[in-house]
Amino acid sequence: MIPKKRQAQKPQRLTIELECTEDQYPVIGIRSRTKFKNFSMLYQLASEEIAKDKNMGGPACRVLFFLLGRMDYEGSVQMSQGDIGKIIGMQQSSVARAIKVLIEAGVIRVEGKPGQTATYTLNPHYGSRGKASNVVQMQRAWDGDR
Repeated sequence: MIPKKRQAQKPQRLTIELECTEDQYPVIGIRSRTKFKNFSMLYQLASEEIAKDKNMGGPACRVLFFLLGRMDYEGSVQMSQGDIGKIIGMQQSSVARAIKVLIEAGVIRVEGKPGQTATYTLNPHYGSRGKASNVVQMQRAWDGDR
């Protein structure tokens, strides 16, 4: 049997963005071709902090990962708790408790008036989506809002 020749693969373009502040590790965004078209970044130390939080159980992590998957470039998701529950297979009351845990841990914020669809915003010190150059601005805005 004669082995087939391997075709030369076309080189892929890879972009690396690097920005660092004095109190955090560098933010590195790597874009390449994958089966997933978009990406978000979750910082390593933030991931450890979430994992160590005893209140951060399965439902809170499921909701967090859903929000990470749906967030826009400002780190926000506008969606009702009922819709979140339908999509990930949780009851609305469980989603509400998970969101409360995430808010108390400082991982997300909720904005909006009662009776309107809420907007959930990820703390940019935990993760982000988009250009690394915008992350520092988002972090300053988050800290200034407190």
